[in-house]
Amino acid sequence: MWLNLRLALRNLRKHRFFSVINLAGLGVGLTVFLFSVLFVRYETNHDHMFAKRDNIVTVGSQFSAASGEPISQYPNVRMAYGPLFQAEVPGILRVVRSKFERRKIYSPTGAFHLGLRFVDDGFTELFDFHYLHGGAAELIKPFTVALSASHARTFFGTTNAVGFTLQLDQRWPLRVVAVFDDVGADSHFNSSLMPDVELTSFTSLSTLIATSEYTIAGEWTSLQPTDLTYLLLPDNADLVALQQSVNAVAERHADAKERAYISALNVRPLRYHHTQVWDSLGFPVNETLTLMGLLVVLAAALNYANLASLQHASRAREWGLRKTFGAKPHQLLRQLLLETVLLVAVATWLAFSLVEIIVPLFNAWSGKSVAIDYVRLVPELIVLVALLGLVAGMYPAAQAAKYSASDALRKGLADSTLVDRGRVPRLRQLLVAAQFAIATYILALVAVIALQNNFLQTLSDVFGRERTIILSEMTAPRLQEHLPEKLSAFQQALLKLPGVEGMTGAESVPYLRVGGSSVLPGTEEEMLHGEVDANFFSHYRIPFLQKSTDSVAPLDVDDIPVVINEMAMEVLGLNDIDDAMGYRYQAEIDGILRNYLVTGVIPTQYFLGVHMRKRPMAFSIKARPYPYWSIKYTAPIDETDVKNMQLLWRDYFPTDPISLQPLDHFFNRFFKIPTMIGNVISLFAGIAALLAVIGLLGLAVFAARQREKELGLRKVFGATWVDIFWLLARQFALPVLSSLCIALPLAYISSHQYLKFFPEQMPFLGLVTLLAGGVAISIAAIVVACQALIVANSSAVYSLRRV
Repeated sequence: MWLNLRLALRNLRKHRFFSVINLAGLGVGLTVFLFSVLFVRYETNHDHMFAKRDNIVTVGSQFSAASGEPISQYPNVRMAYGPLFQAEVPGILRVVRSKFERRKIYSPTGAFHLGLRFVDDGFTELFDFHYLHGGAAELIKPFTVALSASHARTFFGTTNAVGFTLQLDQRWPLRVVAVFDDVGADSHFNSSLMPDVELTSFTSLSTLIATSEYTIAGEWTSLQPTDLTYLLLPDNADLVALQQSVNAVAERHADAKERAYISALNVRPLRYHHTQVWDSLGFPVNETLTLMGLLVVLAAALNYANLASLQHASRAREWGLRKTFGAKPHQLLRQLLLETVLLVAVATWLAFSLVEIIVPLFNAWSGKSVAIDYVRLVPELIVLVALLGLVAGMYPAAQAAKYSASDALRKGLADSTLVDRGRVPRLRQLLVAAQFAIATYILALVAVIALQNNFLQTLSDVFGRERTIILSEMTAPRLQEHLPEKLSAFQQALLKLPGVEGMTGAESVPYLRVGGSSVLPGTEEEMLHGEVDANFFSHYRIPFLQKSTDSVAPLDVDDIPVVINEMAMEVLGLNDIDDAMGYRYQAEIDGILRNYLVTGVIPTQYFLGVHMRKRPMAFSIKARPYPYWSIKYTAPIDETDVKNMQLLWRDYFPTDPISLQPLDHFFNRFFKIPTMIGNVISLFAGIAALLAVIGLLGLAVFAARQREKELGLRKVFGATWVDIFWLLARQFALPVLSSLCIALPLAYISSHQYLKFFPEQMPFLGLVTLLAGGVAISIAAIVVACQALIVANSSAVYSLRRV
């Protein structure tokens, strides 16, 4: 055993070039694989800090096919279901609702916007927070609040804030009765893709009831992803039976319109709640990352198997001598497998070291808390080293051990394993083809995702999002009722800021929301309806296809003038713009039937973003206070513009927090999802391509060395680097081209499935896939060309003398 180990170390040192290439390939592949394993485990083990996690489920909504929603499901249900579940579903120990609202909080250190959760009694029974000060006993009372430690320090300068008081909307006092340790990022509270919804505080639902028109029974109108309904279950509860029971409650209490919109309810274990966003989009992120990790490590193993078999061929006389002195084939096989396992072990140590560096950097960049569980991972790594060593090393070791001593001593293994009448043996061609197929497949996916993202951005540039800042909550009671004169003066000063081109007010903001929806009587047709001021359309560069003229019928007393888009025309049964102008219709909003008169028509655009399907829309133009102010600049917004606006706000409203976001912020709330997917797969593609390049480089170098005498003679007789390039390229043309026949159809199918997530899809998918194949061929050609240049520039005399 020790002799074989010494021989393995000696041979690794002797063949440094191939050892380094193999070590780099395996190390990079294992790094990606280990990181993907850690990330997937992190994503499937959320909320582990809560003792009752495995007994808690959340209830979500499944949208019907006729709902018109671009996603399949939502993480929550109507809040009215909570009491119904408690009363009618057997076996539930506790039902707890959590309603999230962003409210203004006033403390001794200033005014802030705070994401406040209003929760049912029993919230602290489900979630056993670590309390630094105070406790949960008094949280059932209204106007009491629990703060996270970080927010207690922000509001009061200390974590011992129990007994201190906050002002909610400058109207109601909130007494701090508990301060809890900040919950980790690997909790469903803090892992949402939505911004500013982390768990910072919670108070009793009775506080919301006392400060608004909300009732304990809940309501059937809102469906916000931050409002959750939790069910506490006994051990080993039957989730299938529970699923049936909650759907039975929906059948009994939801009306026909609700059932047409939400077809079913979904029960989901708490530990997987945060992955609901991927399921709703139909994109299996964890499964995809696992597959990518496996593909990359497979590419690394294939790369090793190919290079190792070539390296063993150069040691032909060593095998011949050992067999002559009595070595058995199984002894050679054991030694070669030991070399492989040793190299894999070193590569695994390298990968482990790289993961130790990557994980903290990734956590700092993403805000996650991926951790390395050494107790669980080390035994698995030992098994991985042994398994990968056997898988990667079996083929080259078997190839080297099967030849007779006389053949090995007489002509060397290189003649029979590398070249057969100028051709690479079929099995090695398959290895090269498989490796390049993996790299080409991932490369094609990256190209499609990148171009689709660019396509989406182009479609979304119609509203001037890079030049617009949104001020929200401008209809807050304090501003409208107590500071109206200051608000008007602020508006005038705002328009005088450097670079400001204009502003508009609306209850609708692109990429964020529309005011409400209207239903046409006697139909199931629905139109989105918003109210805007007169500057809205010019501000957002929305052109009029036709505006009101003198020929439009005069308004009746009850008529509401509206501007509709072309899709709304179709819903109203209008085929021509001229027919639409002056058209009267009725629609129901919030249970009230209203009369509308069409005074303008605009194009149908992706007002809610390119991830949402186009919708029929109507806008009423009214002069009134609006919650959203859109401020447009003459150039893209920078930090100076934001700072100037913040300073101006403080001059006029020093005790009120500002709610300010660039319009790009609302666009990126969704767009960051495909961007993140693209970045992750790009990383995998880069690594797979690197492995393919390493493998092909090693093959090209070895092929050149084994044919060094032939290449030297060809150079003596006038061969150029182009001749040498074609000589080397012929050996790899068939496996590289074969890999395209496998990879490109698979990439096309996968890309087509990915594009189904979007209502608008990039054109020329087939052409893009073919171009990705062309890039893969170019990479192979460049690698072989580089080696051909090296050979062409070397001394022919030296090559002939050395061989």
